[in-house]
Amino acid sequence: GDKIVVIARPSDPNDIIGPKGFGDENWVTANETLAYKIRFENMATATAPAQVVTVTHPLDPDLDWRTFRVGSFGWGGMIFEVPENSSFYNQRLDLTKDHGFHVDVSASINIATGEAFWTVATVDPATGETPEDPLIGFLPPNNDKGVGDAFLTYTIRASRTAVTGDVIDAKARIIFDTEEPIDTPPIFNTIDAGMPTSAVSQLPTNADSKEFKVSWTGQDDEGGSALTDFTVLVSDNGGDFTPWLEDTALTE
Repeated sequence: GDKIVVIARPSDPNDIIGPKGFGDENWVTANETLAYKIRFENMATATAPAQVVTVTHPLDPDLDWRTFRVGSFGWGGMIFEVPENSSFYNQRLDLTKDHGFHVDVSASINIATGEAFWTVATVDPATGETPEDPLIGFLPPNNDKGVGDAFLTYTIRASRTAVTGDVIDAKARIIFDTEEPIDTPPIFNTIDAGMPTSAVSQLPTNADSKEFKVSWTGQDDEGGSALTDFTVLVSDNGGDFTPWLEDTALTE
Protein backbone atom coordinates (compact mmCIF):
# COMPACT_ATOMS: atom_id res chain seq x y z
CA GLY A 1 0.00 0.00 0.00
CA ASP A 2 0.89 3.68 -0.13
CA LYS A 3 3.05 5.07 2.66
CA ILE A 4 1.31 7.87 4.55
CA VAL A 5 3.62 10.61 5.87
CA VAL A 6 2.28 12.77 8.72
CA ILE A 7 3.94 16.16 8.95
CA ALA A 8 4.12 17.28 12.59
CA ARG A 9 3.50 20.99 13.09
CA PRO A 10 3.70 22.88 16.38
CA SER A 11 1.70 26.12 16.69
CA ASP A 12 1.17 28.82 19.30
CA PRO A 13 -0.55 31.96 20.63
CA ASN A 14 1.76 34.35 22.46
CA ASP A 15 2.18 37.81 23.98
CA ILE A 16 4.48 40.18 25.82
CA ILE A 17 3.55 41.75 29.16
CA GLY A 18 5.25 44.94 30.32
CA PRO A 19 5.10 47.31 33.30
CA LYS A 20 1.60 48.22 34.44
CA GLY A 21 1.82 51.94 33.87
CA PHE A 22 -0.53 54.69 35.02
CA GLY A 23 -3.53 55.70 32.92
CA ASP A 24 -4.20 55.25 29.22
CA GLU A 25 -0.63 56.24 28.34
CA ASN A 26 0.82 53.56 30.65
CA TRP A 27 3.08 56.13 32.30
CA VAL A 28 6.25 54.91 34.04
CA THR A 29 8.99 56.93 35.74
CA ALA A 30 12.32 57.42 34.02
CA ASN A 31 14.34 55.87 36.85
CA GLU A 32 12.44 52.64 37.60
CA THR A 33 13.49 49.14 36.56
CA LEU A 34 11.06 47.93 33.89
CA ALA A 35 10.08 44.24 33.98
CA TYR A 36 8.86 42.30 30.94
CA LYS A 37 7.55 38.76 30.37
CA ILE A 38 7.31 37.06 26.97
CA ARG A 39 4.83 34.17 26.92
CA PHE A 40 4.45 31.47 24.29
CA GLU A 41 2.38 28.32 24.06
CA ASN A 42 2.39 25.16 22.01
CA MET A 43 -1.33 24.85 21.43
CA ALA A 44 -3.29 21.77 22.34
CA THR A 45 -4.08 21.28 18.64
CA ALA A 46 -0.38 20.92 17.72
CA THR A 47 0.59 17.47 16.45
CA ALA A 48 4.09 17.57 17.97
CA PRO A 49 6.09 19.11 20.80
CA ALA A 50 8.29 22.09 19.98
CA GLN A 51 11.96 21.12 19.89
CA VAL A 52 13.58 24.51 19.36
CA VAL A 53 12.02 27.90 20.12
CA THR A 54 13.81 31.13 19.23
CA VAL A 55 12.69 34.57 20.43
CA THR A 56 14.05 37.81 18.98
CA HIS A 57 13.15 41.15 20.48
CA PRO A 58 14.31 44.58 19.26
CA LEU A 59 14.58 46.92 22.24
CA ASP A 60 13.29 50.48 22.00
CA PRO A 61 15.97 53.20 21.44
CA ASP A 62 14.61 55.10 24.49
CA LEU A 63 15.96 52.27 26.68
CA ASP A 64 19.51 51.91 27.99
CA TRP A 65 20.42 48.62 26.29
CA ARG A 66 23.39 48.13 28.63
CA THR A 67 20.95 47.67 31.54
CA PHE A 68 19.30 44.60 29.92
CA ARG A 69 19.23 41.75 32.45
CA VAL A 70 18.02 38.20 31.84
CA GLY A 71 15.35 37.02 34.29
CA SER A 72 13.82 33.69 35.20
CA PHE A 73 12.20 31.46 32.59
CA GLY A 74 10.25 28.25 32.48
CA TRP A 75 7.72 25.95 30.87
CA GLY A 76 5.28 23.23 31.86
CA GLY A 77 5.13 24.44 35.45
CA MET A 78 8.94 24.44 35.88
CA ILE A 79 10.69 27.71 36.74
CA PHE A 80 14.43 28.20 36.32
CA GLU A 81 16.19 31.07 38.07
CA VAL A 82 19.01 33.05 36.48
CA PRO A 83 21.94 34.45 38.53
CA GLU A 84 21.29 38.07 39.51
CA ASN A 85 22.64 40.85 37.31
CA SER A 86 23.17 38.60 34.26
CA SER A 87 23.22 40.38 30.91
CA PHE A 88 23.55 36.99 29.18
CA TYR A 89 22.82 33.34 30.04
CA ASN A 90 23.97 30.05 28.55
CA GLN A 91 23.14 26.81 30.33
CA ARG A 92 22.46 23.14 29.62
CA LEU A 93 19.59 21.88 31.79
CA ASP A 94 19.75 18.16 32.50
CA LEU A 95 16.18 16.86 32.30
CA THR A 96 17.18 13.28 31.47
CA LYS A 97 15.79 11.85 34.74
CA ASP A 98 12.19 12.89 34.03
CA HIS A 99 12.18 13.56 30.28
CA GLY A 100 15.16 11.80 28.71
CA PHE A 101 16.74 14.90 27.18
CA HIS A 102 18.78 18.02 27.89
CA VAL A 103 17.57 21.54 27.13
CA ASP A 104 20.07 24.22 26.12
CA VAL A 105 18.92 27.74 27.05
CA SER A 106 20.78 30.82 25.88
CA ALA A 107 19.88 34.51 26.18
CA SER A 108 21.86 37.59 25.26
CA ILE A 109 21.72 41.06 23.78
CA ASN A 110 23.50 42.63 20.85
CA ILE A 111 24.53 45.97 22.36
CA ALA A 112 25.28 47.43 18.90
CA THR A 113 21.77 46.81 17.52
CA GLY A 114 19.70 46.61 20.72
CA GLU A 115 18.29 43.21 19.84
CA ALA A 116 17.72 40.68 22.62
CA PHE A 117 17.36 37.02 21.76
CA TRP A 118 16.69 33.69 23.44
CA THR A 119 17.02 30.11 22.22
CA VAL A 120 15.50 27.10 24.00
CA ALA A 121 16.62 23.87 22.33
CA THR A 122 15.98 20.19 23.05
CA VAL A 123 19.17 18.08 22.95
CA ASP A 124 19.46 14.31 22.57
CA PRO A 125 22.04 13.24 25.24
CA ALA A 126 23.32 10.45 22.96
CA THR A 127 24.12 12.69 19.99
CA GLY A 128 24.33 16.23 21.41
CA GLU A 129 21.99 17.28 18.59
CA THR A 130 18.30 18.01 18.17
CA PRO A 131 16.40 14.71 18.57
CA GLU A 132 15.70 13.00 15.24
CA ASP A 133 12.31 11.87 16.55
CA PRO A 134 9.95 14.84 15.98
CA LEU A 135 7.80 13.64 18.89
CA ILE A 136 10.59 14.40 21.39
CA GLY A 137 10.72 18.07 22.41
CA PHE A 138 10.80 20.26 25.52
CA LEU A 139 7.39 21.90 24.94
CA PRO A 140 4.55 19.42 24.37
CA PRO A 141 1.10 20.31 23.02
CA ASN A 142 -0.76 22.12 25.79
CA ASN A 143 -3.39 20.72 28.12
CA ASP A 144 -5.44 22.04 31.03
CA LYS A 145 -2.38 21.64 33.28
CA GLY A 146 -0.36 24.06 31.15
CA VAL A 147 2.34 21.63 29.98
CA GLY A 148 2.65 23.65 26.76
CA ASP A 149 2.91 27.08 28.42
CA ALA A 150 6.32 28.79 28.53
CA PHE A 151 7.71 32.18 29.51
CA LEU A 152 10.90 34.27 29.43
CA THR A 153 11.55 37.42 31.48
CA TYR A 154 13.95 40.33 31.49
CA THR A 155 14.39 43.76 33.05
CA ILE A 156 15.76 46.98 31.61
CA ARG A 157 15.88 50.69 32.41
CA ALA A 158 15.12 53.82 30.43
CA SER A 159 17.93 55.74 28.78
CA ARG A 160 19.46 58.50 30.89
CA THR A 161 18.60 60.91 28.09
CA ALA A 162 14.91 59.91 28.04
CA VAL A 163 12.50 62.81 28.39
CA THR A 164 8.85 63.07 29.39
CA GLY A 165 6.61 61.80 26.59
CA ASP A 166 9.10 59.31 25.12
CA VAL A 167 7.24 56.10 24.22
CA ILE A 168 8.78 52.67 24.86
CA ASP A 169 7.44 50.15 22.34
CA ALA A 170 7.85 46.41 22.85
CA LYS A 171 7.13 43.52 20.50
CA ALA A 172 8.79 40.11 20.33
CA ARG A 173 9.02 37.56 17.52
CA ILE A 174 8.69 33.86 18.34
CA ILE A 175 9.78 31.03 16.04
CA PHE A 176 8.73 27.45 16.74
CA ASP A 177 11.14 25.03 15.05
CA THR A 178 10.94 25.75 11.30
CA GLU A 179 7.50 27.39 11.38
CA GLU A 180 6.74 30.92 10.20
CA PRO A 181 7.68 33.64 12.74
CA ILE A 182 4.86 34.84 15.01
CA ASP A 183 4.87 38.40 16.36
CA THR A 184 3.39 39.22 19.75
CA PRO A 185 0.81 41.99 19.92
CA PRO A 186 2.71 45.27 20.50
CA ILE A 187 2.61 47.04 23.88
CA PHE A 188 3.90 50.44 25.02
CA ASN A 189 4.69 52.63 28.01
CA THR A 190 5.22 56.39 28.18
CA ILE A 191 8.04 57.92 30.21
CA ASP A 192 7.42 60.62 32.81
CA ALA A 193 10.94 61.91 33.43
CA GLY A 194 10.11 64.79 35.77
CA MET A 195 9.31 64.48 39.44
CA PRO A 196 6.10 66.13 40.62
CA THR A 197 6.43 68.96 43.14
CA SER A 198 4.15 69.80 46.02
CA ALA A 199 4.00 72.13 49.00
CA VAL A 200 1.82 72.81 52.02
CA SER A 201 0.51 76.39 52.18
CA GLN A 202 1.98 78.57 54.94
CA LEU A 203 0.30 77.92 58.29
CA PRO A 204 -0.20 80.59 60.96
CA THR A 205 2.48 80.53 63.66
CA ASN A 206 -0.17 80.38 66.38
CA ALA A 207 -3.78 79.23 66.31
CA ASP A 208 -6.55 80.18 68.78
CA SER A 209 -8.54 77.02 68.05
CA LYS A 210 -7.63 73.32 68.26
CA GLU A 211 -8.89 73.06 64.67
CA PHE A 212 -7.18 74.77 61.73
CA LYS A 213 -7.20 74.36 57.97
CA VAL A 214 -4.24 72.77 56.18
CA SER A 215 -4.09 73.11 52.40
CA TRP A 216 -1.58 72.05 49.77
CA THR A 217 -0.88 72.19 46.05
CA GLY A 218 1.19 70.20 43.58
CA GLN A 219 2.03 69.91 39.90
CA ASP A 220 3.81 67.56 37.52
CA ASP A 221 6.30 68.58 34.86
CA GLU A 222 4.82 69.90 31.61
CA GLY A 223 3.40 67.09 29.47
CA GLY A 224 3.81 64.59 32.30
CA SER A 225 1.34 62.07 33.68
CA ALA A 226 -0.22 64.66 36.07
CA LEU A 227 -0.88 64.06 39.76
CA THR A 228 -3.08 61.23 40.96
CA ASP A 229 -2.96 61.80 44.74
CA PHE A 230 -1.07 63.25 47.70
CA THR A 231 0.36 61.81 50.90
CA VAL A 232 0.58 64.46 53.63
CA LEU A 233 3.06 64.00 56.47
CA VAL A 234 2.99 65.70 59.86
CA SER A 235 5.58 66.25 62.59
CA ASP A 236 4.35 66.74 66.15
CA ASN A 237 6.62 69.01 68.23
CA GLY A 238 9.71 68.29 66.16
CA GLY A 239 9.21 64.50 66.07
CA ASP A 240 9.56 62.26 63.04
CA PHE A 241 7.27 62.95 60.09
CA THR A 242 4.49 60.35 59.89
CA PRO A 243 1.68 59.96 57.33
CA TRP A 244 -1.47 61.90 58.22
CA LEU A 245 -3.39 61.47 54.93
CA GLU A 246 -2.28 58.77 52.49
CA ASP A 247 -3.03 58.68 48.74
CA THR A 248 -5.70 61.35 49.03
CA ALA A 249 -7.21 63.42 46.22
CA LEU A 250 -8.04 66.23 48.68
CA THR A 251 -6.11 69.51 48.60
CA GLU A 252 -7.25 70.88 52.00
